[in-house]
Amino acid sequence: MVSIIVGVVVLGAIAVLRFVLPAIEESKWKVGACLDYFPTDMIEYDVKPKIVDCSDGAAQSRIVGIIGSAAAIGDCEAFDSFASVTREDDQYCIVEV
Repeated sequence: MVSIIVGVVVLGAIAVLRFVLPAIEESKWKVGACLDYFPTDMIEYDVKPKIVDCSDGAAQSRIVGIIGSAAAIGDCEAFDSFASVTREDDQYCIVEV
């Protein structure tokens, strides 16, 4: 009986880590959210910006538009943005805060 309860708890924890937490993180990446990163003139690799509160001192940029992964940086000009951040399958047009 105890092993069944332990098994259910372990499976529940795995499900939370595998499905719920990534879904919560994904829902934060939307227009208007602030990031703790803004690109410099140099190309930077392996940058993993995080969503932060816009009133936080770490906020460096704001998402103003979302374009597909095949889009070019020129597509961000429609959003008055000249910088973007790539995350998974999307590019996010950003402006400095």
